[in-house]
Amino acid sequence: MQLTKILPSLFSKVSQLGLILTLGMMSANAVLALSIKDNSETNHSPLANGTYLYGESPQPDKIGKEYIVFRVFQNRVIGAFYLPYSEFSCFYGNMEANQMKLSIVDPYDKTVTYDNSIAFRELSPIAASDNRISRSVGLEGYHQINQVSQNDRRILNTCLEEYR
Repeated sequence: MQLTKILPSLFSKVSQLGLILTLGMMSANAVLALSIKDNSETNHSPLANGTYLYGESPQPDKIGKEYIVFRVFQNRVIGAFYLPYSEFSCFYGNMEANQMKLSIVDPYDKTVTYDNSIAFRELSPIAASDNRISRSVGLEGYHQINQVSQNDRRILNTCLEEYR
């Protein structure tokens, strides 16, 4: 039997019993929650609607490190990859249960796109007080940065205007 078929049922049963699972230490890097509903249906987007900033470094604006700023809305994502004090490449795509599937737009020839994806990595499940179990996820290879700067917003708004 596949693990993907067993886990939602297991999470539902644990949730109904009100048990708390701890499967490891939570990382401070890139922690986001995904609610697993009691009826075993999962939200296909681990990221709630909103604006996010991630970086190869946990500190913003480190020269030579890649950053990704994006907005999630209704399982869609639009954003940009950039290096500080350099150009940026817009992207658009869809949120899936285990990854973001992206089309990255060539900054020099906007008619050319490159397919890419970023996997979500599971950090740990968390029991909620309303009998739901959430799991903390991050973006593979990136750290979440909580402070979105004015420059991040400028880059993001450029891509939002172009690809909304």
